Amino acid sequence: MMPTAAGAAPVDTVLPRIAPRGSTWVSLSQGPGATDLIVSHLRSLGLRGVPGHQVLLLLPQRDRRNTYRRRLLQQASEVSTATPPESLRAFEPSVELTTYYGFATRMVRLFWPDVATLLGFRQPDADPVMLTYETAQYLMRQV
Repeated sequence: MMPTAAGAAPVDTVLPRIAPRGSTWVSLSQGPGATDLIVSHLRSLGLRGVPGHQVLLLLPQRDRRNTYRRRLLQQASEVSTATPPESLRAFEPSVELTTYYGFATRMVRLFWPDVATLLGFRQPDADPVMLTYETAQYLMRQV
């Protein structure tokens, strides 16, 4: 177990917040048919009643979110009358579609108070300052 400062969360209480039990990791190279395969799998999760807020789809680029969101909406509208469309309609909007950078940024913001306290920052409750990739490169070049 990692040592903690007052008010900081140890690793064994932090991990369940980001990796709940029963989670699954699927890694797939982008290429012909990859989007269809992913959307089909997401559709099957929705039809099985998996809540959309329990699904995270990490994408390499932000512009791909629109493609997946559009395809999921299309799938929900094409569901036959034999299948309860509510399961997909409720599933689609709550699926988390984000980039690796967006996910990392969210995790930093979520755990910043714990980390900043543990490391002894003077203002651990202040929001962290996020740098763009370009700004980080510029600043590193200055060093």
